[in-house]
Amino acid sequence: MYLLPKNSKLVIPLVISMLFICSQLFAQSEAIKMLSQNKVYHTKGGLEELETYEISPFSPLQFTITGPGKLTLSLIKTYTVADMKGAMKPSTFQIYKDGALLTSISHNAEKNPGVIFEETTEFLPGRAKKWSIELGEETWTIGVLVTPDQGMVGITVEEPEEDALPLVPLVPLVPLEPAPAPAKVEPAPVKAVEPVVPAKPVEAAKAVEPAAKKEFELPPPVDEKVAEPVKEEPKAEIKPEPAPVAAKEEATKDKKVFIMIEPRLGVNLAIQSRKVNNATSLNTNPMFTVGLGLRYVIPAMDQRFRLGVGIDWSQYSYKYEDVSPGVDMDIDLMSIPFTAEFDAFILTKGIFRPFLGLGVGGNYVQMVHKTTSTTEPDRKVTTQKITYALSFWAGCQFNVWNGGPFIKARYTVSMADYDDPHDKGESENIVKAKLLTNADHGGLSFLGGYQFEF
Repeated sequence: MYLLPKNSKLVIPLVISMLFICSQLFAQSEAIKMLSQNKVYHTKGGLEELETYEISPFSPLQFTITGPGKLTLSLIKTYTVADMKGAMKPSTFQIYKDGALLTSISHNAEKNPGVIFEETTEFLPGRAKKWSIELGEETWTIGVLVTPDQGMVGITVEEPEEDALPLVPLVPLVPLEPAPAPAKVEPAPVKAVEPVVPAKPVEAAKAVEPAAKKEFELPPPVDEKVAEPVKEEPKAEIKPEPAPVAAKEEATKDKKVFIMIEPRLGVNLAIQSRKVNNATSLNTNPMFTVGLGLRYVIPAMDQRFRLGVGIDWSQYSYKYEDVSPGVDMDIDLMSIPFTAEFDAFILTKGIFRPFLGLGVGGNYVQMVHKTTSTTEPDRKVTTQKITYALSFWAGCQFNVWNGGPFIKARYTVSMADYDDPHDKGESENIVKAKLLTNADHGGLSFLGGYQFEF
Protein backbone atom coordinates (compact mmCIF):
# COMPACT_ATOMS: atom_id res chain seq x y z
CA MET A 1 0.00 0.00 0.00
CA TYR A 2 2.93 2.35 0.65
CA LEU A 3 5.12 1.28 -2.33
CA LEU A 4 3.51 3.89 -4.66
CA PRO A 5 4.30 7.58 -4.14
CA LYS A 6 1.49 9.92 -3.20
CA ASN A 7 1.31 11.35 -6.78
CA SER A 8 1.31 7.89 -8.44
CA LYS A 9 -2.25 8.49 -9.61
CA LEU A 10 -0.82 10.98 -12.17
CA VAL A 11 1.92 8.68 -13.51
CA ILE A 12 -0.38 6.06 -15.07
CA PRO A 13 -2.53 8.57 -17.07
CA LEU A 14 0.65 10.31 -18.25
CA VAL A 15 2.17 7.08 -19.58
CA ILE A 16 -1.09 6.10 -21.32
CA SER A 17 -1.37 9.59 -22.89
CA MET A 18 2.15 9.34 -24.29
CA LEU A 19 1.37 5.96 -25.81
CA PHE A 20 -1.83 7.38 -27.32
CA ILE A 21 0.04 10.30 -28.91
CA CYS A 22 2.63 7.94 -30.41
CA SER A 23 -0.13 5.80 -31.88
CA GLN A 24 -1.70 8.93 -33.44
CA LEU A 25 1.58 9.89 -35.13
CA PHE A 26 1.98 6.38 -36.48
CA ALA A 27 -1.61 6.35 -37.72
CA GLN A 28 -1.10 9.70 -39.51
CA SER A 29 1.93 8.37 -41.41
CA GLU A 30 -0.06 5.31 -42.44
CA ALA A 31 -3.11 7.40 -43.48
CA ILE A 32 -1.26 9.35 -46.24
CA LYS A 33 0.38 7.75 -49.29
CA MET A 34 2.05 10.03 -51.88
CA LEU A 35 1.29 9.26 -55.55
CA SER A 36 3.39 12.05 -57.10
CA GLN A 37 7.08 12.81 -56.72
CA ASN A 38 7.40 16.40 -55.49
CA LYS A 39 10.40 18.08 -53.87
CA VAL A 40 10.11 18.49 -50.10
CA TYR A 41 11.02 21.75 -48.34
CA HIS A 42 10.89 22.55 -44.60
CA THR A 43 10.00 26.00 -43.28
CA LYS A 44 11.68 27.42 -40.20
CA GLY A 45 11.65 30.63 -38.22
CA GLY A 46 7.88 31.06 -37.81
CA LEU A 47 5.28 30.11 -35.24
CA GLU A 48 4.62 26.88 -37.15
CA GLU A 49 7.27 24.79 -38.91
CA LEU A 50 5.86 22.81 -41.85
CA GLU A 51 6.96 20.06 -44.19
CA THR A 52 5.81 21.30 -47.63
CA TYR A 53 5.68 19.86 -51.15
CA GLU A 54 6.57 21.96 -54.21
CA ILE A 55 3.87 22.23 -56.92
CA SER A 56 3.57 24.04 -60.27
CA PRO A 57 1.16 24.09 -63.27
CA PHE A 58 3.06 21.13 -64.75
CA SER A 59 3.83 19.30 -61.47
CA PRO A 60 0.67 18.88 -59.35
CA LEU A 61 0.59 17.16 -55.95
CA GLN A 62 -1.36 13.90 -55.64
CA PHE A 63 -1.82 11.60 -52.62
CA THR A 64 -4.33 9.24 -51.01
CA ILE A 65 -5.66 9.68 -47.48
CA THR A 66 -7.67 7.27 -45.33
CA GLY A 67 -10.11 8.56 -42.72
CA PRO A 68 -11.57 9.18 -40.30
CA GLY A 69 -9.99 12.48 -39.35
CA LYS A 70 -9.58 16.11 -40.35
CA LEU A 71 -7.35 17.02 -43.32
CA THR A 72 -5.77 20.50 -43.33
CA LEU A 73 -3.82 21.84 -46.32
CA SER A 74 -1.50 24.83 -45.88
CA LEU A 75 -1.41 26.65 -49.25
CA ILE A 76 1.72 28.78 -49.77
CA LYS A 77 2.75 30.90 -52.76
CA THR A 78 6.51 31.36 -53.04
CA TYR A 79 8.29 34.52 -54.23
CA THR A 80 11.71 36.03 -54.76
CA VAL A 81 13.01 39.31 -53.36
CA ALA A 82 13.72 40.55 -56.90
CA ASP A 83 10.08 40.10 -57.97
CA MET A 84 7.97 41.65 -55.23
CA LYS A 85 5.34 42.92 -57.71
CA GLY A 86 4.75 39.40 -58.97
CA ALA A 87 4.46 38.18 -55.37
CA MET A 88 1.30 40.22 -54.83
CA LYS A 89 -0.42 38.85 -57.94
CA PRO A 90 -2.81 36.09 -56.82
CA SER A 91 -2.35 32.48 -57.84
CA THR A 92 -5.18 29.95 -58.02
CA PHE A 93 -4.93 26.73 -55.99
CA GLN A 94 -7.30 24.02 -57.35
CA ILE A 95 -8.10 21.13 -54.98
CA TYR A 96 -9.46 17.88 -56.48
CA LYS A 97 -11.06 14.85 -54.82
CA ASP A 98 -11.10 11.61 -56.85
CA GLY A 99 -10.60 13.66 -60.04
CA ALA A 100 -13.49 16.08 -59.36
CA LEU A 101 -12.83 19.73 -58.51
CA LEU A 102 -13.66 20.45 -54.85
CA THR A 103 -12.77 24.14 -54.70
CA SER A 104 -10.54 26.88 -56.13
CA ILE A 105 -8.72 29.23 -53.74
CA SER A 106 -7.06 32.50 -54.77
CA HIS A 107 -4.01 33.44 -52.67
CA ASN A 108 -1.00 35.74 -53.05
CA ALA A 109 2.45 35.68 -51.45
CA GLU A 110 1.88 37.85 -48.40
CA LYS A 111 5.12 38.64 -46.60
CA ASN A 112 5.94 36.27 -43.76
CA PRO A 113 8.86 37.94 -41.91
CA GLY A 114 11.54 35.67 -40.53
CA VAL A 115 10.31 32.51 -42.31
CA ILE A 116 12.62 30.75 -44.80
CA PHE A 117 13.21 27.30 -46.26
CA GLU A 118 15.94 25.11 -44.75
CA GLU A 119 16.90 23.69 -48.15
CA THR A 120 17.19 26.89 -50.26
CA THR A 121 17.24 30.69 -50.12
CA GLU A 122 16.52 31.26 -53.83
CA PHE A 123 12.84 31.81 -53.02
CA LEU A 124 10.86 32.49 -49.85
CA PRO A 125 7.52 31.22 -48.51
CA GLY A 126 4.56 33.58 -48.27
CA ARG A 127 1.98 33.43 -45.51
CA ALA A 128 0.11 30.10 -45.47
CA LYS A 129 -3.64 29.93 -46.11
CA LYS A 130 -5.42 27.04 -44.38
CA TRP A 131 -8.12 24.84 -45.96
CA SER A 132 -9.70 21.96 -43.99
CA ILE A 133 -12.20 19.18 -44.58
CA GLU A 134 -13.53 16.30 -42.44
CA LEU A 135 -13.06 12.71 -43.66
CA GLY A 136 -15.23 9.73 -42.92
CA GLU A 137 -14.08 6.12 -42.79
CA GLU A 138 -13.09 6.02 -46.47
CA THR A 139 -10.11 6.60 -48.76
CA TRP A 140 -9.86 9.70 -50.97
CA THR A 141 -7.43 10.66 -53.73
CA ILE A 142 -6.54 14.32 -53.29
CA GLY A 143 -4.85 16.46 -55.98
CA VAL A 144 -3.59 20.06 -55.71
CA LEU A 145 -2.68 22.24 -58.74
CA VAL A 146 -1.52 25.87 -58.78
CA THR A 147 -1.60 28.35 -61.68
CA PRO A 148 0.13 30.34 -63.05
CA ASP A 149 3.10 30.38 -60.61
CA GLN A 150 4.66 27.80 -58.31
CA GLY A 151 3.79 27.20 -54.67
CA MET A 152 3.98 24.82 -51.72
CA VAL A 153 1.46 22.61 -49.92
CA GLY A 154 1.71 21.44 -46.30
CA ILE A 155 -0.35 18.45 -45.16
CA THR A 156 -1.69 17.96 -41.62
CA VAL A 157 -4.07 15.21 -40.44
CA GLU A 158 -5.85 15.30 -37.08
CA GLU A 159 -7.49 12.23 -35.58
CA PRO A 160 -11.17 12.62 -34.60
CA GLU A 161 -11.66 13.88 -31.03
CA GLU A 162 -13.83 10.87 -30.20
CA ASP A 163 -10.66 8.80 -29.78
CA ALA A 164 -9.82 10.83 -26.67
CA LEU A 165 -12.85 9.48 -24.81
CA PRO A 166 -11.13 6.23 -23.68
CA LEU A 167 -9.09 8.34 -21.23
CA VAL A 168 -12.25 9.09 -19.23
CA PRO A 169 -12.31 5.70 -17.44
CA LEU A 170 -9.05 6.69 -15.74
CA VAL A 171 -11.04 8.96 -13.40
CA PRO A 172 -12.26 6.08 -11.20
CA LEU A 173 -8.61 5.38 -10.35
CA VAL A 174 -8.80 8.30 -7.90
CA PRO A 175 -10.57 6.19 -5.22
CA LEU A 176 -7.19 4.43 -4.74
CA GLU A 177 -6.77 7.01 -1.93
CA PRO A 178 -8.08 4.56 0.63
CA ALA A 179 -4.35 4.43 1.49
CA PRO A 180 -4.99 7.01 4.29
CA ALA A 181 -7.26 4.41 5.93
CA PRO A 182 -4.39 3.17 8.17
CA ALA A 183 -4.77 6.44 10.03
CA LYS A 184 -7.51 4.65 12.01
CA VAL A 185 -4.78 2.65 13.73
CA GLU A 186 -3.41 5.83 15.34
CA PRO A 187 -5.54 5.34 18.49
CA ALA A 188 -3.15 2.46 19.45
CA PRO A 189 -0.59 4.81 21.02
CA VAL A 190 -3.42 6.38 23.03
CA LYS A 191 -3.98 3.08 24.85
CA ALA A 192 -0.44 3.17 26.16
CA VAL A 193 -0.96 6.63 27.66
CA GLU A 194 -4.23 5.88 29.52
CA PRO A 195 -2.73 4.05 32.57
CA VAL A 196 -0.16 6.79 33.23
CA VAL A 197 -2.31 9.93 33.06
CA PRO A 198 -5.80 10.36 34.53
CA ALA A 199 -8.68 11.91 32.62
CA LYS A 200 -6.65 14.75 31.09
CA PRO A 201 -4.66 12.63 28.59
CA VAL A 202 -7.94 11.10 27.48
CA GLU A 203 -9.23 14.54 26.57
CA ALA A 204 -6.06 15.17 24.54
CA ALA A 205 -6.63 11.94 22.69
CA LYS A 206 -10.16 13.02 21.93
CA ALA A 207 -8.76 16.26 20.55
CA VAL A 208 -6.57 14.27 18.16
CA GLU A 209 -9.46 12.22 16.76
CA PRO A 210 -11.26 15.19 15.14
CA ALA A 211 -8.01 16.04 13.32
CA ALA A 212 -7.94 12.55 11.83
CA LYS A 213 -11.55 12.91 10.74
CA LYS A 214 -10.75 16.13 8.92
CA GLU A 215 -8.14 14.28 6.88
CA PHE A 216 -10.85 11.89 5.62
CA GLU A 217 -13.13 14.79 4.65
CA LEU A 218 -10.60 16.19 2.10
CA PRO A 219 -10.75 13.48 -0.63
CA PRO A 220 -14.44 13.97 -1.64
CA PRO A 221 -13.83 17.47 -3.09
CA VAL A 222 -10.96 16.00 -5.17
CA ASP A 223 -13.37 13.49 -6.79
CA GLU A 224 -15.78 16.27 -7.78
CA LYS A 225 -13.02 18.34 -9.46
CA VAL A 226 -11.79 15.39 -11.52
CA ALA A 227 -15.29 14.52 -12.71
CA GLU A 228 -15.97 18.04 -14.05
CA PRO A 229 -14.03 17.64 -17.36
CA VAL A 230 -16.14 14.55 -18.20
CA LYS A 231 -19.25 16.72 -18.51
CA GLU A 232 -17.58 19.11 -20.97
CA GLU A 233 -16.19 16.48 -23.38
CA PRO A 234 -19.48 15.57 -25.14
CA LYS A 235 -19.71 19.20 -26.36
CA ALA A 236 -16.63 18.70 -28.55
CA GLU A 237 -18.29 15.79 -30.38
CA ILE A 238 -21.02 17.97 -31.90
CA LYS A 239 -18.77 20.63 -33.47
CA PRO A 240 -17.04 18.60 -36.24
CA GLU A 241 -20.29 17.11 -37.62
CA PRO A 242 -21.46 20.05 -39.82
CA ALA A 243 -18.06 20.31 -41.59
CA PRO A 244 -18.50 17.37 -44.04
CA VAL A 245 -21.91 18.69 -45.10
CA ALA A 246 -20.44 22.08 -45.99
CA ALA A 247 -17.62 20.43 -47.94
CA LYS A 248 -20.10 18.34 -49.93
CA GLU A 249 -22.13 21.45 -50.80
CA GLU A 250 -18.97 23.16 -52.10
CA ALA A 251 -18.13 20.13 -54.24
CA THR A 252 -21.62 20.05 -55.82
CA LYS A 253 -21.49 23.78 -56.60
CA ASP A 254 -18.26 23.34 -58.59
CA LYS A 255 -19.77 20.57 -60.72
CA LYS A 256 -21.58 22.73 -63.29
CA VAL A 257 -22.23 22.37 -66.99
CA PHE A 258 -20.35 24.85 -69.16
CA ILE A 259 -19.77 25.83 -72.78
CA MET A 260 -16.54 25.94 -74.79
CA ILE A 261 -15.49 28.72 -77.20
CA GLU A 262 -12.69 27.83 -79.63
CA PRO A 263 -10.95 30.57 -81.67
CA ARG A 264 -8.49 28.93 -84.07
CA LEU A 265 -5.80 29.90 -86.59
CA GLY A 266 -3.60 27.80 -88.82
CA VAL A 267 -2.27 26.81 -92.23
CA ASN A 268 -4.24 24.82 -94.82
CA LEU A 269 -2.70 22.81 -97.67
CA ALA A 270 -5.12 22.40 -100.62
CA ILE A 271 -4.18 19.77 -103.21
CA GLN A 272 -5.29 21.01 -106.65
CA SER A 273 -5.33 18.90 -109.81
CA ARG A 274 -4.05 20.82 -112.86
CA LYS A 275 -4.32 19.79 -116.49
CA VAL A 276 -2.29 21.71 -119.06
CA ASN A 277 -1.60 20.53 -122.62
CA ASN A 278 -3.12 17.11 -121.83
CA ALA A 279 -0.75 16.69 -118.85
CA THR A 280 -2.21 16.34 -115.34
CA SER A 281 -0.31 17.26 -112.17
CA LEU A 282 -1.09 17.63 -108.46
CA ASN A 283 0.06 20.79 -106.72
CA THR A 284 -0.09 21.82 -103.06
CA ASN A 285 -1.31 25.34 -102.38
CA PRO A 286 -0.65 26.64 -98.83
CA MET A 287 -2.98 29.27 -97.37
CA PHE A 288 -3.95 30.74 -94.00
CA THR A 289 -7.20 29.74 -92.36
CA VAL A 290 -9.04 31.31 -89.42
CA GLY A 291 -12.19 30.10 -87.65
CA LEU A 292 -14.36 29.96 -84.57
CA GLY A 293 -16.10 27.04 -82.84
CA LEU A 294 -18.83 27.03 -80.21
CA ARG A 295 -19.52 23.87 -78.16
CA TYR A 296 -22.05 22.76 -75.57
CA VAL A 297 -20.55 20.35 -73.02
CA ILE A 298 -22.95 17.42 -72.57
CA PRO A 299 -23.47 16.87 -68.79
CA ALA A 300 -22.93 13.10 -68.90
CA MET A 301 -20.12 10.56 -69.19
CA ASP A 302 -17.79 12.81 -67.15
CA GLN A 303 -18.37 15.70 -69.65
CA ARG A 304 -16.54 13.75 -72.33
CA PHE A 305 -18.67 14.75 -75.35
CA ARG A 306 -19.14 18.24 -76.82
CA LEU A 307 -21.55 19.25 -79.58
CA GLY A 308 -21.70 22.56 -81.44
CA VAL A 309 -21.07 24.52 -84.65
CA GLY A 310 -18.05 26.00 -86.40
CA ILE A 311 -17.19 28.38 -89.23
CA ASP A 312 -13.86 28.96 -91.03
CA TRP A 313 -12.42 31.12 -93.81
CA SER A 314 -9.56 30.48 -96.23
CA GLN A 315 -8.45 31.68 -99.68
CA TYR A 316 -5.70 30.79 -102.14
CA SER A 317 -4.78 31.43 -105.79
CA TYR A 318 -2.60 29.91 -108.48
CA LYS A 319 -1.68 30.57 -112.12
CA TYR A 320 -1.62 28.59 -115.37
CA GLU A 321 0.95 29.83 -117.86
CA ASP A 322 0.71 29.18 -121.59
CA VAL A 323 -2.64 27.43 -121.38
CA SER A 324 -2.67 28.14 -125.09
CA PRO A 325 -0.17 30.16 -127.15
CA GLY A 326 0.03 33.61 -125.58
CA VAL A 327 -2.71 32.93 -122.99
CA ASP A 328 -2.26 32.84 -119.19
CA MET A 329 -4.95 32.04 -116.61
CA ASP A 330 -5.21 33.17 -112.96
CA ILE A 331 -7.59 31.39 -110.56
CA ASP A 332 -8.55 32.56 -107.05
CA LEU A 333 -10.59 30.26 -104.74
CA MET A 334 -12.29 31.30 -101.48
CA SER A 335 -13.98 28.96 -98.97
CA ILE A 336 -16.28 29.60 -95.98
CA PRO A 337 -17.27 26.17 -94.55
CA PHE A 338 -20.03 26.08 -91.90
CA THR A 339 -20.44 22.72 -90.14
CA ALA A 340 -22.01 20.94 -87.20
CA GLU A 341 -19.08 19.73 -85.08
CA PHE A 342 -18.71 16.94 -82.51
CA ASP A 343 -15.74 16.38 -80.15
CA ALA A 344 -15.02 13.29 -78.01
CA PHE A 345 -12.32 13.73 -75.34
CA ILE A 346 -10.34 10.55 -74.65
CA LEU A 347 -9.12 11.88 -71.27
CA THR A 348 -11.08 14.36 -69.14
CA LYS A 349 -8.63 14.67 -66.22
CA GLY A 350 -5.11 16.01 -66.01
CA ILE A 351 -3.24 18.58 -68.09
CA PHE A 352 -2.97 16.62 -71.37
CA ARG A 353 -6.43 15.84 -72.84
CA PRO A 354 -6.42 14.28 -76.35
CA PHE A 355 -9.61 14.36 -78.41
CA LEU A 356 -11.11 13.29 -81.77
CA GLY A 357 -13.70 15.17 -83.84
CA LEU A 358 -16.07 15.14 -86.82
CA GLY A 359 -17.71 17.97 -88.77
CA VAL A 360 -20.48 17.80 -91.39
CA GLY A 361 -22.07 20.70 -93.28
CA GLY A 362 -21.85 23.00 -96.27
CA ASN A 363 -19.26 25.27 -97.87
CA TYR A 364 -19.91 28.67 -99.45
CA VAL A 365 -17.28 28.92 -102.21
CA GLN A 366 -16.27 31.50 -104.80
CA MET A 367 -14.03 31.32 -107.85
CA VAL A 368 -12.51 34.25 -109.74
CA HIS A 369 -11.31 33.14 -113.21
CA LYS A 370 -9.15 35.57 -115.15
CA THR A 371 -7.41 35.07 -118.52
CA THR A 372 -4.84 37.37 -120.12
CA SER A 373 -3.92 37.11 -123.78
CA THR A 374 -1.66 38.95 -126.13
CA THR A 375 -4.12 38.59 -128.99
CA GLU A 376 -7.54 38.83 -127.30
CA PRO A 377 -9.10 41.09 -124.63
CA ASP A 378 -8.66 40.05 -121.01
CA ARG A 379 -11.55 38.10 -119.54
CA LYS A 380 -12.65 37.85 -115.86
CA VAL A 381 -15.42 35.61 -114.53
CA THR A 382 -16.64 35.48 -110.90
CA THR A 383 -19.01 32.73 -109.76
CA GLN A 384 -20.29 31.49 -106.37
CA LYS A 385 -22.02 28.34 -105.19
CA ILE A 386 -22.60 26.13 -102.12
CA THR A 387 -21.05 22.68 -101.97
CA TYR A 388 -20.54 20.03 -99.29
CA ALA A 389 -17.92 19.89 -96.51
CA LEU A 390 -16.83 16.88 -94.43
CA SER A 391 -14.04 17.16 -91.83
CA PHE A 392 -12.12 14.81 -89.53
CA TRP A 393 -9.59 15.87 -86.88
CA ALA A 394 -7.46 14.79 -83.93
CA GLY A 395 -5.83 17.03 -81.35
CA CYS A 396 -4.85 17.66 -77.75
CA GLN A 397 -5.83 20.28 -75.18
CA PHE A 398 -3.36 21.46 -72.52
CA ASN A 399 -5.72 22.21 -69.61
CA VAL A 400 -4.16 24.87 -67.37
CA TRP A 401 -6.79 27.57 -66.65
CA ASN A 402 -10.47 27.68 -67.71
CA GLY A 403 -9.66 25.26 -70.51
CA GLY A 404 -6.33 25.68 -72.24
CA PRO A 405 -4.39 26.01 -75.51
CA PHE A 406 -4.79 23.27 -78.10
CA ILE A 407 -3.32 21.94 -81.35
CA LYS A 408 -5.02 19.71 -83.91
CA ALA A 409 -4.66 18.32 -87.42
CA ARG A 410 -7.80 18.44 -89.61
CA TYR A 411 -8.58 17.06 -93.07
CA THR A 412 -11.54 18.51 -95.00
CA VAL A 413 -13.14 17.05 -98.13
CA SER A 414 -14.90 19.73 -100.24
CA MET A 415 -14.88 19.76 -104.08
CA ALA A 416 -16.69 21.90 -106.67
CA ASP A 417 -17.03 22.18 -110.48
CA TYR A 418 -17.45 25.59 -112.13
CA ASP A 419 -19.34 26.01 -115.42
CA ASP A 420 -18.62 28.75 -117.91
CA PRO A 421 -21.53 31.21 -117.48
CA HIS A 422 -21.05 32.50 -121.04
CA ASP A 423 -21.58 29.04 -122.55
CA LYS A 424 -25.39 28.68 -122.80
CA GLY A 425 -25.34 25.48 -124.87
CA GLU A 426 -27.39 24.89 -128.02
CA SER A 427 -29.72 22.37 -126.34
CA GLU A 428 -30.30 20.64 -123.01
CA ASN A 429 -28.32 17.61 -124.24
CA ILE A 430 -25.12 19.58 -124.80
CA VAL A 431 -22.81 19.70 -121.80
CA LYS A 432 -21.70 23.21 -120.87
CA ALA A 433 -18.04 24.11 -120.91
CA LYS A 434 -16.21 23.90 -117.57
CA LEU A 435 -13.95 26.66 -116.39
CA LEU A 436 -12.59 24.45 -113.60
CA THR A 437 -13.32 20.89 -112.44
CA ASN A 438 -12.66 19.28 -109.07
CA ALA A 439 -11.60 22.54 -107.44
CA ASP A 440 -10.29 21.65 -103.98
CA HIS A 441 -11.80 23.82 -101.23
CA GLY A 442 -10.62 21.54 -98.42
CA GLY A 443 -7.26 19.99 -97.72
CA LEU A 444 -5.03 19.28 -94.71
CA SER A 445 -4.95 21.92 -91.95
CA PHE A 446 -2.74 22.38 -88.90
CA LEU A 447 -4.54 24.54 -86.34
CA GLY A 448 -3.89 26.04 -82.93
CA GLY A 449 -5.77 28.26 -80.51
CA TYR A 450 -7.37 28.36 -77.06
CA GLN A 451 -10.42 26.43 -75.86
CA PHE A 452 -12.13 28.66 -73.28
CA GLU A 453 -14.42 26.71 -70.91
CA PHE A 454 -17.11 28.48 -68.86
